Amino acid sequence: MKKAPILMAIIIYIILTSSGCTIDNNPVKNSFTYVIHFTEESCQFIFSGYLENNTSTVIKKEINEYNMTKIFFSLSWRDDHSFLRGPAPGIAVPYSPGPDTFSLSIYGPNNTIIEYNPDSSLINSSQTIGTINITAVCNNYLINESIKANSYSDAIKKSIRNNGHGLWEINITLINAEGRGPGGFVGPSKDEGNSWELLITEYYFKGTINKI
Repeated sequence: MKKAPILMAIIIYIILTSSGCTIDNNPVKNSFTYVIHFTEESCQFIFSGYLENNTSTVIKKEINEYNMTKIFFSLSWRDDHSFLRGPAPGIAVPYSPGPDTFSLSIYGPNNTIIEYNPDSSLINSSQTIGTINITAVCNNYLINESIKANSYSDAIKKSIRNNGHGLWEINITLINAEGRGPGGFVGPSKDEGNSWELLITEYYFKGTINKI
């Protein structure tokens, strides 16, 4: 009695295969519709340092977020010296500040320049109190959308944009420091450098995914 179901299954299999039919052991997964609602978020990072006249520094910043829309870089400085270092410890000499010239260069992942929309005249700036602003555009703004996916994890993968993700390189140069002292035996004749601060603001989208 127990052999009858097994025998029947064998007979059905022989009939199907002999007729050209195939048996699919990996049926296609169902496809679902997911709705993604995007909200914009941001985070900030601050770097600071000091550069001597005609020197540069490189900052390497890893951007870990996905769905980047833009990154705002703002370099600022203030030549607020009142005195310069004198010829001996404890001796300072009067100082007249002058416009310092800084430059700012930004390179995206793999040394590619992601579309800039700065005022090109601000790449190099000469001011006593100065700022250079550059915005790197990574993606067009994402809008709420519906997608087809096999699973929730598949929907997440389809909602990710990689532009802007990776290692960025920021090059800051103090081209010239123009401040002057009296010179001669009483101390240095010019400004030897200046402090700077770099603010990086990252803008990106976070998605909330729901199946409908």
